[in-house]
Amino acid sequence: MPQTQRDLPALTTLAFPIILMGIVFALPDLTGGELGISGIARLAGSRVTDYYIAVVVMLGLSTIMWKITDSNTGIIFHAIRRMNWLSGPPVSIRLAINF
Repeated sequence: MPQTQRDLPALTTLAFPIILMGIVFALPDLTGGELGISGIARLAGSRVTDYYIAVVVMLGLSTIMWKITDSNTGIIFHAIRRMNWLSGPPVSIRLAINF
């Protein structure tokens, strides 16, 4: 396989944040541009309560991800990650038996 096809995922990974940054700066009405999104109301009355809400949400999402990785679906995700997509399809060898 040519070197350029093997480097495609790496180049895509490097280009993705640059593309997103271009979108953020191109749509300042939607994204807030350089200042970011502002004017979002708080979930609770104080920062401490917001902190505890964020901690509970993080722990809940971490638990969900942990359960998914231990399930049958998670096993499939691990198998897909370990497959070497860039080396091409599996090669089978045919043995000819002469009688």
